[in-house]
Amino acid sequence: MLEGLIPLDNLPSSPNWALVCPPGEAREACDLIAPVYPETPQELAQRALEVWLKEERTSLKAGKPEEGWLQLEQRSALFGFVDTIVVEFIDLGEGSASFTLYSKSNIGYWDMGVNRKRAERWIDLLGPAD
Repeated sequence: MLEGLIPLDNLPSSPNWALVCPPGEAREACDLIAPVYPETPQELAQRALEVWLKEERTSLKAGKPEEGWLQLEQRSALFGFVDTIVVEFIDLGEGSASFTLYSKSNIGYWDMGVNRKRAERWIDLLGPAD
C-alpha cells in the first residue's frame, strides 16, 4: 500500500522535502515530531482529511481514512507546481494515534522550505493534542 510512497530507507539527497515522524521514531531525517492524538488512526485520518482539504489547491489523490493512509497533492499558487503529501496514520494503542507525513516537491531541487512550512501548518490545523 505505502511501500515506495514514503521512502524512509531511501530519502532523496535534494532538499525539497520534509518528513514528520510519530513519537519514538528514531530517524535522523525527521524534521518534526507529530503529536499524539486521543483518537483511532481512522478517526484521526478522517479529521485530517476534512481539515487539510480546506487548504487551497489541495486534493486527495489516493487512500482513504478507513485504510489509515492518504495521498494528497497541493499546487503552488503562482506556477501550479505539484507537491505530493503522503500520510500514514499510526495506532499507538490505548485509543491514541499519530502519523508519518512525507511532503515532497515534484519539480525542482530546492523548495525554499515550503514542504516543512506546510507540515508545520498542517499539524497546527489539526489543533492541539489532548
